[in-house]
Amino acid sequence: MVKVALLYFEGCPSWRTAWGEFGDVLAELGIDATVSLRNFDHLDHEARRGFAGAPTICINGRDLEDYDDPPLMACRRHMENNGRGWPSKTLLRQRLEDARG
Repeated sequence: MVKVALLYFEGCPSWRTAWGEFGDVLAELGIDATVSLRNFDHLDHEARRGFAGAPTICINGRDLEDYDDPPLMACRRHMENNGRGWPSKTLLRQRLEDARG
């Protein structure tokens, strides 16, 4: 089973769009997944590791864009999605299909 976490913080306007688009892609692919929505402010130090700004989506513990540096408290921009604050559906599909095997 695929494990997915969307990490966010209040005040970032893009996490809701990312959450919706991610849900669309999951439904489209019919992937059996455990999905969690996690507020950065409520995470312990270890769980904050790899947070690349809001929203950060991790699939099986891996950031969509392989970010693995200290946490960033900022709204994230996804260059592969023309600088928008959420990843493209194409990237979401690719990463979910990779995780599914």
